[in-house]
Amino acid sequence: MNFFEMKVNILTACSINGIITAKRGESSLSLIKKLNVPQEILDLQYQIRREYDAIMVGIGTVLIDDPKLNSHLQEKGDTTRITLDPFAKIPIDYHFLDGSENTIIGVNKSTNPQYLELLQSRDIKYIQTESDRVNLSDFLEELELLGINKILVEGGGGLNGALLNNNLVNKVSLIVMPISLDPSSVKVFEKVNTNQQLELDSFQQIGRYIFLEYHVI
Repeated sequence: MNFFEMKVNILTACSINGIITAKRGESSLSLIKKLNVPQEILDLQYQIRREYDAIMVGIGTVLIDDPKLNSHLQEKGDTTRITLDPFAKIPIDYHFLDGSENTIIGVNKSTNPQYLELLQSRDIKYIQTESDRVNLSDFLEELELLGINKILVEGGGGLNGALLNNNLVNKVSLIVMPISLDPSSVKVFEKVNTNQQLELDSFQQIGRYIFLEYHVI
């Protein structure tokens, strides 16, 4: 990641065996409700969000959770939400497409033109690549040109794994929940093909939870 200055931090809550959802296709929010996650943990998440220019989530997270990603905001427009949606999967009535907050979506050369017109009509920015896949390195460079220098990635495992595989992660922050989950469910990093090493920067216990911060070596 030394060819540009952007900082990318992954923040995720996971079980003690590194799983982020109870089962595939299920919202992580249902797990938070089940555990009755204390407000102190949620406040920590909101505090971290406010340190970043943008929050990025994978398309799977958008489709399952329909997140607003604005619960931490002091006022409208003081952050940007980002995802990748080259196949125009986001339903038109989802929060990500409501135009209520700054939003940027990654698309490709084959993305449905009607979808691009919809984004434009709602003042949603999009970055279009000239390939069949959204190249993450190129996408992040384009975001930097738009003035986004610090991104917080909050899911899911596929996006986390892809960023790590492409050596695009500076920091990993984990909120370890006091529960073990089905190991066949979504992992913090899916389809990892690199032996990336991390170094522990800090450790904090919050009730039954543990907050860990690593930087990528």
